[in-house]
Amino acid sequence: MPTWKLGDPTKTDQHMQYGAGGAQHPDTFMWQLWVTLGGNAVNWVAAYRSQAQIDAAMQELQQVGAVGDLFDVEKLRATLDQLYAGRDADPQPIPEAEQVIRRNMRGVGTWK
Repeated sequence: MPTWKLGDPTKTDQHMQYGAGGAQHPDTFMWQLWVTLGGNAVNWVAAYRSQAQIDAAMQELQQVGAVGDLFDVEKLRATLDQLYAGRDADPQPIPEAEQVIRRNMRGVGTWK
């Protein structure tokens, strides 16, 4: 399993910035799931053959968030491990996408 760059979201002045999404890799054409806490470190979680698989993974993350488990680093890590285990391929970084993600994360609010 990868080492997820999550930090401790409970130590951010009672706020948490969380972002997740999918991006198609320009070389492999695989759909890749990314997750970030705070916008600094982008975790490339899994690569899938179809966009529908990204949608399903995003749905799973939404369910985790709905019960508050995004705020529990161990539960979030377990969820990311599960998504990684269900991947079609290992994700590859997309530096251009990471720049956009970081820029966009600077402009969004935080969850309280």
